[in-house]
Amino acid sequence: MSEERGSNVKLGAFVFIGTVVLLVGLYLLGTKRDLFSRTLDVHARFTEVSGLRVGNNVRYAGIDVGTVERVTILSDTLVLVEMMIRLDAAQHMRSNAVARIASDGLMGNKLVTIEPGEGTGAPLDEDMEIATAPGLDTDAMLKSLGRSNDNVVEITNDLRELTQRLNSERGLVGMMSDTVLVDDIGRAIKEVRLAATNARMLTERAN
Repeated sequence: MSEERGSNVKLGAFVFIGTVVLLVGLYLLGTKRDLFSRTLDVHARFTEVSGLRVGNNVRYAGIDVGTVERVTILSDTLVLVEMMIRLDAAQHMRSNAVARIASDGLMGNKLVTIEPGEGTGAPLDEDMEIATAPGLDTDAMLKSLGRSNDNVVEITNDLRELTQRLNSERGLVGMMSDTVLVDDIGRAIKEVRLAATNARMLTERAN
């Protein structure tokens, strides 16, 4: 009886340990940790992270080289982002590298992209802080695009009204004597210029 009880205890302990190991393995895989590669930890301080989360990718030269390990609020103006980078990729990076918050596509998940800095720097080392730079604000871009779309709709309405008046019985002579219509034309021209300016600024920010 005692031998059977001891066997049950051993079996229960074995199952418990196996379950714990399985759960830990699933957790590490879920957070995208590199289980079988050497890594080093670096960090960067941002004024805002645009929804960046633990487990999101860290990218260098367009290649995924690590993951975000921790995001901590330091103050009302600073957020600390700790990253885990594979050692085989980190040996090609330098201490003067610059980190930015970017998106995986226009509407994809947020990620940290690291770019080479100007000049030369020491090799990237453990617990080193990377300089940061403002990233591309896709939310602001979408807002600007929305305003441009509104302007285009208003311009289209004005042009449709202008065409209807030109096709009316009064024709061009009546149109030129209509001060309200002349004002509408001037306003439409201003809106065209504003839409063109917004489109140019949007293109420059995207570049």
